[in-house]
Amino acid sequence: KNDFEKKLSLVYKEYQNILKRNNAMDFDDLLVKPTELFNLNNDILQKYQERFKYILVDEYQDTNRAQYFLVRSLSNRYKNISIVGDDAQSIYKWRGAEIQNIFDFENDFSDRQLFRLEQNYRSTKKILALADDVIKKNKKQIEKNLWTENEDGEKIHLIECLTDREEGI
Repeated sequence: KNDFEKKLSLVYKEYQNILKRNNAMDFDDLLVKPTELFNLNNDILQKYQERFKYILVDEYQDTNRAQYFLVRSLSNRYKNISIVGDDAQSIYKWRGAEIQNIFDFENDFSDRQLFRLEQNYRSTKKILALADDVIKKNKKQIEKNLWTENEDGEKIHLIECLTDREEGI
């Protein structure tokens, strides 16, 4: 370890001690600690599985692994889980989102029903066709056929910007 990593390790250890002394948790703890507890104590897991018999998760494509394990643990008993998500719209990888979660859902819940929402109400045909061309290049995806009853729309122009300020103009 270099000096920065050693100092960071000490700061993190002290941070964890402060949380513990104050009987507090941070956001990550709110996800990780229940999963750890459920793995250690099946009675507690069963209690919460009874309490949350029906689970709905929106924007599932943006869940991280800790959220995935927590939801999977809670829903494993009754399998009354509904997720809403789009594998082509995962934009939070920088925050830990794992698109693999949406693909793993198919394996974890093999008797699931899949409902594709393929009609687009917002975009023009040209924009949707362009988006569809990009999406179809994804190596791993849930197949879908996007369509709209909207008008064709204007010709699409590609503009390359070098900075975010330039993009905002």
